[in-house]
Amino acid sequence: MPSQKPRLNITLDDDIKEVLIRLSKLKNKPQAAIVNEYLREMYPFLVSLADALEDVENKKNAFPHLIKMSAEINKRAMTVNSDMSDMLSQVGWVNKDD
Repeated sequence: MPSQKPRLNITLDDDIKEVLIRLSKLKNKPQAAIVNEYLREMYPFLVSLADALEDVENKKNAFPHLIKMSAEINKRAMTVNSDMSDMLSQVGWVNKDD
């Protein structure tokens, strides 16, 4: 049965389309699923950005939303750095004890 979820038609730049093709093959997933996964991961930032822009439009202080976004970015960056360090140590490129 076809999905009842809303659909969005987008036009992609060539470089983005090429990398989606590569990821789709490597992950054995449809390109749309990959795009949806990344958008799902970005959802908290999109909500904060929309909230901040609404506050600016309504002449309110958007700074709390920006602080929240910055804190989340820093937290995710630490996780990514840790994951990368783990992967590099697994392939012997980095000694984790250094």
